Amino acid sequence: MKSLAISFVVCLAAISTAKAQDARMSFFVTSQGPGDGANLGGLKGADAHCQRLAEAAGITGKTWRAYLSTGTVSARSRIGRGPWHNAKGVLIARTVAGLHGRGNRRVDSMTNILENPHVGLILFLPGYEETVRIRGRAVLTTDPDDLAGMAVNGKAPELGIKIAVDTAFYHCAKALKRSKLWSPESQALAEGYPKFAQIIRDQYMHDADAEAIDGQLQKAYRDDLY
Repeated sequence: MKSLAISFVVCLAAISTAKAQDARMSFFVTSQGPGDGANLGGLKGADAHCQRLAEAAGITGKTWRAYLSTGTVSARSRIGRGPWHNAKGVLIARTVAGLHGRGNRRVDSMTNILENPHVGLILFLPGYEETVRIRGRAVLTTDPDDLAGMAVNGKAPELGIKIAVDTAFYHCAKALKRSKLWSPESQALAEGYPKFAQIIRDQYMHDADAEAIDGQLQKAYRDDLY
């Protein structure tokens, strides 16, 4: 692995149980490369880069790892057990599982792309029965020029995903014709299924009211779609 096409690196201290009470910085994200473009020098070079940046910031006595994987090494196996704190001492996550938790609005929710950048997409156009399939490699970006092009209703994302396309091709309409996906009578079949809010209640919010959950969902869809 000679190069890693990413716009920033997630660096974490490999924390053992003995150092679990150390609340100094043990997690940071950097867009500063080692000076050779996207070439970080493999895992060894990426780790060394994280180590240099952390020590330059005055954080010594820790072993730093870049949150990256290879075909044989998992990023999750390289970073210890946690917990991890940012530069302000704010707890990022207590455990590896917490580091990958949902809804925390941190870039670690996209670490699957850092672990394996290969992606597949299928593109639908409402009413159009043929689809487009894409295979490629995903790259996370915080470049303002990239994010400006992703803005919707004047709101640009904090983090974007770019895809270098390896292959792109049309897929025939057989599956959509069989399912009648775009026909009104097919869409009416959904009326016989429980609402998403009811599923949420039944699965893990047992004490909540399904109608109240649905109201919160509809408000979020209406006010926070973009």
